[in-house]
Amino acid sequence: MKGMDFSSVAARAAKSGLRVKTLSKYQCQILGGARNPILNVWPNSKKGFRFQAGVEKARSGTVEDAIRLAGEAVVDPQSLAVVMRRISKKTAARYDECRDFRRELVAEVGHCELCQHDPERVPPGQIRWSLQVHEIARGPLRQLAMDKRFAVLVLCFNCHFNRIHGNEHWPEARQLAVLKRSRPTDYNLKAYNELVGYGPERITDADVERADIEEPEPRL
Repeated sequence: MKGMDFSSVAARAAKSGLRVKTLSKYQCQILGGARNPILNVWPNSKKGFRFQAGVEKARSGTVEDAIRLAGEAVVDPQSLAVVMRRISKKTAARYDECRDFRRELVAEVGHCELCQHDPERVPPGQIRWSLQVHEIARGPLRQLAMDKRFAVLVLCFNCHFNRIHGNEHWPEARQLAVLKRSRPTDYNLKAYNELVGYGPERITDADVERADIEEPEPRL
């Protein structure tokens, strides 16, 4: 079997926010997917590609098939490290259901709703953080929020994982305040409270207004 140039694979993966690492002329890896952070890819002796995730059985298909198997990007393609996150089959299936919605929202917003980072307008020498969708709801409620405009934010990788993720200084009310400022037509506190449960007054407009003027979180 002849070796190949994986540049076409890298170009297609980059469009989905994924990164490709060439191991040899016979093999590369698609890195950074939510379903399979490391996906091994090599040319098929007949046509197309063969790809394998972990110890799963290898399968044949096109580059598009490999991208789908890797899953939605969860890390910046130029990041030095890949976030190794294992998710359940149920969550992976939910990601598949919401994939188009999330990609379209990222394309529509086009910048981080917290720091305003725009990956298409990065000065030379600075990091081009990828954009991704963050669910404001927490725990098991995240899956319900994955495709709800009133319950998600578009964030850059840096803000997502280094500022908001697991940070006590960013409660739901404060994140909803960001949504209200960034996309006021999508802000719907009644719908959000109904989604997460615990009554219509779980979070009030007054809570959101107070959160919007709170002191910023400590610098990292």
